[in-house]
Amino acid sequence: MAVAMESVEIPLATGVGLFIVICYQFLGVSILCDERLCPSLERLCDSLKIPTALAAASLLSFGSSAPELIIATFGAVGNKTELSVPAVLCSALIAFAAIPPMVVLASGTMKLHIKEVVRDALSYAVVLILFVIFSLQKKIGGTEAAILVATYFVYLVIVHFTELKHDDDEDAVDPEKAKAHDKLEASSQTSTDTSKTPEAVGTPATAATAATSAMASPAAEDRGTLNERLLDDKDAAAEEEDEEASHPVIAFLGKPFMVAFELTIPGDSRPAYQGFVASMLWLCVLSYGALECTATFADVIGLSKATAGVTLLAWGGQLPDTIAAVALARRGMPDEAISQAIASQVINVSIGLGLPFLVFTAASGEPTITKNSQSVVMIALTVLGSIVGYLFIMCLGLSSWRDLLPSNFSTGVATITPARAVMLAAFFTVFYLGAIYAAEVHAHA
Repeated sequence: MAVAMESVEIPLATGVGLFIVICYQFLGVSILCDERLCPSLERLCDSLKIPTALAAASLLSFGSSAPELIIATFGAVGNKTELSVPAVLCSALIAFAAIPPMVVLASGTMKLHIKEVVRDALSYAVVLILFVIFSLQKKIGGTEAAILVATYFVYLVIVHFTELKHDDDEDAVDPEKAKAHDKLEASSQTSTDTSKTPEAVGTPATAATAATSAMASPAAEDRGTLNERLLDDKDAAAEEEDEEASHPVIAFLGKPFMVAFELTIPGDSRPAYQGFVASMLWLCVLSYGALECTATFADVIGLSKATAGVTLLAWGGQLPDTIAAVALARRGMPDEAISQAIASQVINVSIGLGLPFLVFTAASGEPTITKNSQSVVMIALTVLGSIVGYLFIMCLGLSSWRDLLPSNFSTGVATITPARAVMLAAFFTVFYLGAIYAAEVHAHA
């Protein structure tokens, strides 16, 4: 009896220990992407003068999706596609149906340009359908892998030619900000006109009196009140960010990573590419460790590789996407927040899966064998279902169904309220449970 109990306790203790190690590694990944990798990529985008939408769909998406890319690469090289592919696919389920509700919860009601919503969702759906078709053959050769890689570059071209000029549309989307801006300009103009009156041109004492009266004028008071309000809002946002960044538990657990990254990754004073290279080396180490620990964890507790992929690896890999999306939304950029989360999924399948498969075939002369293809196909179908739900919620947020017409498509805006976010979260729960069921059942079929 004692032997039997010991045999149960040892795997349980090992499984708990592995789970803690996996979570801690992904904490390091999220800190790395947020503090080092993404800032270095932003600096690269600035130096290369890449437009905002194109940067979000390319380099910035690469930064937030880097964990999945590394996991997919090591999965292809280490013959662990039954673990890495479900993780990459299920991360899209999180991006489409879980991250938008999180963004609304963090920043309140948001407005999205329907043009970008439909563009990104349909682009991912096309890439995913291609991958499903190739996976049904149970092997992906060089031609199929090259097609997946090519779809990403087609997507970048589409993004470039459909980029919206947010600066031009800002007044339409946020009229209150436009009113405040106009009011500030009017106050400034009134103050300038007052300072040019004849009384202000006389003696120094007269000029001082005129300046004092101008500062005491209603227009100047309005301007002072507005400036104070803007400064208060800025200080409140800064305090909120400081509170989040200084959470004692997270700060304590992340301190070893912060020290290690500080010592080994070049800062802002060095060229951006140096920080990028050093960050990628760290990312390879942490992501590979998480992949191996997850595979061992699944073996220890008797969980299928596909289920471990759609749970541990998928959520761990989506941490940088979630952090980046919430941060962008709080800065008043909801379009960029959702765009970077969805665009990173396009790169996950096209580059993250297609490029490693292409390199493997070129090096070995053999196609990549997709293990457990039934689970892969079923998980992909649940992701496609989440895309339909995502587009449905976006359409509910339109002011009029006429916004879907070609003449209005470029200017249509979808409003995502907390109630609609709850609906999308319900869609996510259903499809995510379906993905886990498909992964577990078909793994033992």
